[in-house]
Amino acid sequence: MSSSDVTLCTYTYNDAAFVRELLAGVGAWNVRPDAVVVVDDGSASPFEPGESPIPLRVIRLDPNCGITKAKRTGLSAPETEYIFSMDADVRVSPDYLETCLRNIHRPGVGLTAGAVRHAAGNDLVSRYLQTFGDNHNLTANGPVDFIPGNAFLLASATWKAVGGFGDYQESVCEDHQLCKRIHAHGQTLWSDCTISAWQTRRISRHAHCMRVWKWLHRSHKAQLATFPGDRGAVVYLHEILLKPLVERVEEALRLNESLFVYLELLYLSFTVLDMLDFARIKGLVTPELAAGFPFELRRRLVAYRRLGLLWEEDLRRAGKSLHGCEAVEPETEQWSEFFALHDSLEQSGFLAWLNGQGVLNILADESKTEYAFSSYSQASFT
Repeated sequence: MSSSDVTLCTYTYNDAAFVRELLAGVGAWNVRPDAVVVVDDGSASPFEPGESPIPLRVIRLDPNCGITKAKRTGLSAPETEYIFSMDADVRVSPDYLETCLRNIHRPGVGLTAGAVRHAAGNDLVSRYLQTFGDNHNLTANGPVDFIPGNAFLLASATWKAVGGFGDYQESVCEDHQLCKRIHAHGQTLWSDCTISAWQTRRISRHAHCMRVWKWLHRSHKAQLATFPGDRGAVVYLHEILLKPLVERVEEALRLNESLFVYLELLYLSFTVLDMLDFARIKGLVTPELAAGFPFELRRRLVAYRRLGLLWEEDLRRAGKSLHGCEAVEPETEQWSEFFALHDSLEQSGFLAWLNGQGVLNILADESKTEYAFSSYSQASFT
């Protein structure tokens, strides 16, 4: 069945297989788009679409410009009445577009979508994201404050009326920007949980850390300046990074997902190291305090060689290290409370388990998981 004047827009950067799989599945939709726009955001090998039963246009950006410009380019290209935007790694139920087309005609609705969940597989990171991460509007059926950019429908006239993303240039959170602009224009975001979209990209442990932190680091760094001195910095990091982690660790253990705890500890160390790099460069903390955190973590990992090797390798892949500050006398006293969770995990025997069977389970999971390319693994945090 054909649609009523809809262009499907999708985007690729070194992940053409996702686009091809997406396009191959369009024929099973209850309603199909009338045209397709693929934005190739500077892939190393230019996207080649092959034969398509639907008119298809490829727009290539070179060099890579980031998802905000890629989506701005794609969403500005259609000449149809409606635009259906889908990330290449997202799949939707057959009635998704059909239902969105009904909902977009509700009075005042400017953008509509369905429930979004993570369903990439049963590997460690995917299970973690299914539990704590990429799930939105799972029970919403009506107006909502936010719709993620995974798979949504809006009118071309709405995109033009709100000015798209405006002058927003950040490489993440463009969906938040669009939702704000649609709200400011007096229109509603409508989510319908009777239809669903799901993310299918499997990502590595270090890419997961970098992905989440890419969304958050700027706001956290901006606030850090309001907590002056070494003590203020430690208190701030405790509040924004450690406290939420403790709650997730407790939930992970309740769910019998013990390996989630390693992901949490890895993310914590990665984010603290990045915050301290920033704070030291900006003169917000002393070099001694910045050296204290990696020193204390290294010291606590000495007894857990296998775990320490895995931990340091994951940090290395994410662009961080526990070394490099040895020339500075580390300030450790102010970090003692920060490591209370780590110490309690040690006293309970959990770290000993993690160093043994836990690491073996992580490596076994990794050996049977094929990770997809993720642009977040190339992210910078300046």
